[in-house]
Amino acid sequence: MALSIIAVLSVLAFMVLRTALQTSQSTAYIVNISGKQRMLSQHLALDMSRAHNYSMQNTQMPVYTKILIQEAIKSHATQMLQNSHILTTGHLPDGTIISLSKEISDMYFGKTNLAARVEQYATIALQTLDNFNYKDIDKVKQTIDSYSEPLLVDLNQVVQQYQLEGEDNLHDIEDLEQLVLLFTIITLLLEVIFIFQPMVRQVVSLSQTNNTILQNLENTIELRTIHLEKANDKLKHLASHDPLTGLRNRFELEMHIEKAIHDFKKHSAPYAVLMFDIDWFKSVNDLYGHDTGDLVLIEFSTILSNLVREGDKVYRSGGEEFVILLNRINYDDSLKLAQKIRTSVERYIFKVNNKAFSKTVSCGLFHASLVVTSNVKEVLKLIDTALYASKTNGRNRVTIADKDMNTKVIQKIAPKIQIIFENSTFNKILKIDMKEDTLKCFANFKKENHREEFLDYVHPQDIELLKNIPTNTTKESPFTTTLRIQNIEGKIIILRADIFEDTKQHIIMTLQNSTDIAEQVSDALLIKNLHAMLDNTNDYIYFKDKNHVLSAASNTLVSVTSVQNRSEFVGKTDYDIFDKELADEYFKLERQILNHEVSVAQQIQLTIDNNGKRAWVDNRKYPIYDESGTIIGLFGIAREISELDYQKLNI
Repeated sequence: MALSIIAVLSVLAFMVLRTALQTSQSTAYIVNISGKQRMLSQHLALDMSRAHNYSMQNTQMPVYTKILIQEAIKSHATQMLQNSHILTTGHLPDGTIISLSKEISDMYFGKTNLAARVEQYATIALQTLDNFNYKDIDKVKQTIDSYSEPLLVDLNQVVQQYQLEGEDNLHDIEDLEQLVLLFTIITLLLEVIFIFQPMVRQVVSLSQTNNTILQNLENTIELRTIHLEKANDKLKHLASHDPLTGLRNRFELEMHIEKAIHDFKKHSAPYAVLMFDIDWFKSVNDLYGHDTGDLVLIEFSTILSNLVREGDKVYRSGGEEFVILLNRINYDDSLKLAQKIRTSVERYIFKVNNKAFSKTVSCGLFHASLVVTSNVKEVLKLIDTALYASKTNGRNRVTIADKDMNTKVIQKIAPKIQIIFENSTFNKILKIDMKEDTLKCFANFKKENHREEFLDYVHPQDIELLKNIPTNTTKESPFTTTLRIQNIEGKIIILRADIFEDTKQHIIMTLQNSTDIAEQVSDALLIKNLHAMLDNTNDYIYFKDKNHVLSAASNTLVSVTSVQNRSEFVGKTDYDIFDKELADEYFKLERQILNHEVSVAQQIQLTIDNNGKRAWVDNRKYPIYDESGTIIGLFGIAREISELDYQKLNI
């Protein structure tokens, strides 16, 4: 009922508004038309005056002007007749019919007889179109002039009457709108009192009942949620912890070690991993039963938990094996803690079911500072190997997992310099990306006015190499080589260069100091045998990686260089220890090997040792391959020969 009443009132208000709009539009239109009649009457008078002026000049009126005046008279007179029809009949062009008031009818058809006068006025003007000569125009002008002024006054009175009637209509509509608004407000108040207030009371009552039900339901759900969360926590704990000892299990161990590896790489945060195994634990199960063995495991887990620092984590990885992850700890402290746990267990007396006995543990220790690893499996393999070594070497001991247990090749991360050249001529540099501490490689690159002098720093023999770089290089498959560069001190250094062409045909060159990325092989037995040979050989022997960096050299090589002992050779290039001319010759031979140009590079050279002794040496260089057949370095040996051998070899 309430909605129906509101709908009726809305429709009524709409109809009133629509009527008001239509009435205002019709009134505005009628007023506009009547005002236009005044203007048209004046236009006709003006048109006739223009035609008369031309006739008075006793000249032939131009055809074009005559046509314009005739068209103006025809248009204005025709419009005046059409408008008079609308105003006298009340039939508007849009189909609306309005009633003429008594005052308007009297003006048009009464004493004033304005309708007939307007028609006569327009008709007289139209008659001139047939005979457009001086006499007719003069006569019509006199007639028009006599009619024009009175007609204008009467037309103006019509306009004022239309305006007055329109304003009266609008006032009536406004009164009707106010009446509808008042009626609407009274109706809404009655609806509020007799319809909506009872409805609100009913809704409030139902809402209170509903809130009570919802509160009871929420309490039930909250109680069940608490029970479910406890159950989930219990399941989560069971999934990540050992049910017997309550320690974290192997799944948790691998996740936490992975995080420790990440923190070590990103923040250099050292960590250690200890793996313990109870010695001869099987004998406990055999002598006292598995229940006693379980109690020993529980007691042992308590010992470990009490001895570690706050924040360290203890895990049972399986059986009688336990692991401790030590975060942010140096190597010495981790070793001390491992020994402390070992001795504490050795002195501890297990008392289970009136039985007393002691046990020992074997331990493997891994520390991040000793071996570089990249994943969890490597860490666990190393620590497991160290623990096995403790077992095989007599038990009740701690074995350190060191690099001799890892056969992985370790490569240091070196700072890089990236240079973007405009094209393959290497003449213009567009951008240089390098850290401040790498500026020493280039004397003036930090100065804007020296950015086009890259080739001035390159060894003359390597400039030709840059000019012959393949054109099909990409970022994924760059051209890789070594370049000799003169640094700020005028000294030659060897840089590893990766070069490719981007989509804009710019040349991108990434450089690394070869001594910073020297590769080392950590096979303990090979190193021991190698050093024994290098200490005792009479030949000049050395090993280099693929970037021309020395990784080992014999004692005899010390006698012809500026270094004091052969350990100083490691990490250096020939330009660090020989004159530039000799280093150039050696580099040329080595590049023949590394570029697969020859299988053996050989040259007879004259040497002078630190005591001034002259000798001819047969200098040979051989490639070193990895398992896949890729050259990873080279082996060099130079042997003294006699003058006679020298003559024979040079024939």
